[in-house]
Amino acid sequence: GKFGEVHTCIEKETGLKLAAKVIRKQGAKDKEMVLLEIDVMNQLNHHNLIQLYDAIETPREIILFMEFVEGGELFERIIDDDYHLTEVDCMVFVRQICEGIRFMHHMCVLHLDLKVRGWGMAVTGSRPENILCVAATGHMVKIIDFGLARRYNPNEKLKVNFGTPEFLSPEVVNYEQVSYTTDMWSMGVITYMLLSGLSPFLGDDDTETLNNVLAANWYFDEETFESISNEAKDFVSNLIIKDKRALHPCMDTCPKQDVLDPSVLPSPTSLWAHPSIWFFPAGARMSADQCLQHPWLNNLAEKAKRSNRRLKSQVLLKKYVMRRRWKKNFIGVCAANRFRKITSSGSLTALGI
Repeated sequence: GKFGEVHTCIEKETGLKLAAKVIRKQGAKDKEMVLLEIDVMNQLNHHNLIQLYDAIETPREIILFMEFVEGGELFERIIDDDYHLTEVDCMVFVRQICEGIRFMHHMCVLHLDLKVRGWGMAVTGSRPENILCVAATGHMVKIIDFGLARRYNPNEKLKVNFGTPEFLSPEVVNYEQVSYTTDMWSMGVITYMLLSGLSPFLGDDDTETLNNVLAANWYFDEETFESISNEAKDFVSNLIIKDKRALHPCMDTCPKQDVLDPSVLPSPTSLWAHPSIWFFPAGARMSADQCLQHPWLNNLAEKAKRSNRRLKSQVLLKKYVMRRRWKKNFIGVCAANRFRKITSSGSLTALGI
């Protein structure tokens, strides 16, 4: 594809199985983007982030050798008929994603393309799902694909114009400055989808979807969220909000590494008891740090004992993914037919262009 091909390979000396991402150099810009990806990945040593082992350059390609994970895409796992998805499962997945995001942000890196499979048609630069399961069983997940990630300096105005419509934050749609909270909007959308199987901003086309995003036009479907806890809904409500202002000290400047030490973070009880210190301004998005302190993502073992109800979202997710796959295949057939018409006519005029 446009962003390279991924193959499995074996390191002969150790027998270690790796994923080799092969990217063709079609120009100086391509090489610059890959070198930026390598630079970013070299800073991200965390168990919930895919690891880069090595990279080599040939006259025509750059090859990235990365950690191999074999569990497949998160949402493919969830829609499997044999998988029993509960709200606690969602908590486990979301907590790990937030931990990966927190580490990225403390290393001054924005991912800028967090999303799940099968949603939305591509805007410039969009890629497949980038949250993978480590193994075919178990709950461990990793964030992958840092090809669109950017180093962030709060003193510089960073703007981007890529992504997938349903996951784009209002500031990206408006081509305004992005920051750590841009990733947190996407985290909110992913969480909403996990819990409900619905896409909060999906319109009949991309234009309607983007208008919904700009208006922050979404709600909790009463029937779908009937069995979802208030804590979960509060978590989502503090992420999918238009105001991106940050109050947490680590969001005003590039965060310090020592903030990652759990001992320096307040307990969930003390955190939520002192909102004037730790909350964002009223109506502003939470940081990854604050997400991890939110009551919904804590005391998971105790919550697992009390609830094992299968979520309705599992069925809705499967229907939705199937519908999006059909649409993608339909568009692919249309594009192929259009190409054949162009080829046979020798020009674009036959299509009225």
